[in-house]
Amino acid sequence: MEFRETLHKYPDRFGLSEAEIQTEVETLRYFAEFVEPDVEFDIVDADPDDNKFLEAAVAGNAEYVVSGDQHLLDIEGFRGIEIVTPRTFYETVQA
Repeated sequence: MEFRETLHKYPDRFGLSEAEIQTEVETLRYFAEFVEPDVEFDIVDADPDDNKFLEAAVAGNAEYVVSGDQHLLDIEGFRGIEIVTPRTFYETVQA
């Protein structure tokens, strides 16, 4: 899972123990809606592989795509879906 890999990849940024990472992953899975996109987009020219995140977000009627990927962040929004950094998302849900 890309989320887990990111938390492991940047331990200084997130400061989470293995147990805390596991808790975060389980929480995400609990609230996640797994979808099979039925449309393909060609929006992210710089990294076409990132289009899969937009496809999944549209299929799941997501409000946000949370990413640190600059190619996605440069888009800012797509079909009413906000594309934000993890920090921005965290601050939004904590408010």
